[in-house]
Amino acid sequence: MKTTYVAGNSARRWFAPRWNVSKRDVPSVTPAAIKPSPVAAKLDDPTLVALAAKVHDPKLATLLDHLAGVLALNKKLRATRSQATYFEVKGKDRAVMVERIGVVRAQLATLGPSEDPNIVAFCVAVNHRLEEIAPYHFQLNIPTIESPEKWSTCNVTSLAMCLEVLGIGPSSYPASEHKKLLAVASVFKGDIAQARLAADGTDASLSSLMGLRFPDFLELAAVVEFITSAEPGHDEVVAAAVKAVRAKAQGPFLKELARKFGAPAKDKPIRWDPSRTRDENRETTDKLNDYDSAHRGNGGHGVEQLSTARNIAEKATDPKTKAADTKRYEALLPKQRAALEGEGIEKDLSLESYKSAVIRELAPELDAGRGVIAGLYMHWTRLYGIDGDHILVQDPGAWNRTEINLTWAEARAMGYFWATIVVG
Repeated sequence: MKTTYVAGNSARRWFAPRWNVSKRDVPSVTPAAIKPSPVAAKLDDPTLVALAAKVHDPKLATLLDHLAGVLALNKKLRATRSQATYFEVKGKDRAVMVERIGVVRAQLATLGPSEDPNIVAFCVAVNHRLEEIAPYHFQLNIPTIESPEKWSTCNVTSLAMCLEVLGIGPSSYPASEHKKLLAVASVFKGDIAQARLAADGTDASLSSLMGLRFPDFLELAAVVEFITSAEPGHDEVVAAAVKAVRAKAQGPFLKELARKFGAPAKDKPIRWDPSRTRDENRETTDKLNDYDSAHRGNGGHGVEQLSTARNIAEKATDPKTKAADTKRYEALLPKQRAALEGEGIEKDLSLESYKSAVIRELAPELDAGRGVIAGLYMHWTRLYGIDGDHILVQDPGAWNRTEINLTWAEARAMGYFWATIVVG
């Protein structure tokens, strides 16, 4: 059965709550300590300003200051992104931004009364905005638990992005694990020396490790999960790393790793038809898996190549470049039309049923500001938005898929949501 697969081998969207949200919800994580925002700014998002005007809570003014600071810092950091950084943000302020996201989330939880529809609408809108700005990471990590001869850490990279949308980073790792972490770092200090975009150095000291890209930190933390000795030696660390390579693509391991950082995590199987049994819905998922294995391809062929080409064409600003990119997309489209139209799956999972189920099951998770790891054929990404025509994802597999939209037909053909993990 295909459900045993292991993966691993932007325009603004809606902000008013469109789903059935009966109460305000926030990710179930330990609130961060409230600290002053590092960026003095005024909130200039007209939608958020209008929604905030309807909220009457004395704590709102401080929250808005912190929110404005986060949005201003996001704008500053996005200016540092380039193809040379695989469109990741860089520098020490990256960790500061994640911390400030946690501050805003903690303050959202204090607004009341929680059933006030104006507070619900404001919290949902802020959650959507934080989903949108949370840092992107490319899966070219340190090689500690990469599989031989290929990048295979889309799993921990997607988990890192989902944790950061909650405001969680390396500083949330329990101190009780630091000694083991340092032992792992000592063995793999050569990998750490090659770390990309590290904020606090590239040596095996604790302060340096805290400045690693979060996916790199998670690679080391994944190894710790398989260490039992209080003071592990070289051979135990190497053996633990081998186990981590095998485990990192498995959903249960990713959930356990999320919990180590204080974030609840759960599987979210999609009920394609709520009137059918769990086993019947699982049969539909299996058929989706059969379909995606035939059609996803990768960035060099299949529906993924088509989707990437469309996004590149839509984002192009130079008229000549846009025309050339559009022509390339249009040349690829006929080869994938049958896959998009659902030949072989439409009778089992119609496009309308697919769309309705994803919106019903996952839109409330985004409304609540949780991280959503979206599984497709042999890969993991982070879902950060849904609109009427598209899903919005951060794909760690390529720099030109930092923030992309997928049509519902493209998503179904690539097998999106055969597996889903919700973090927070």
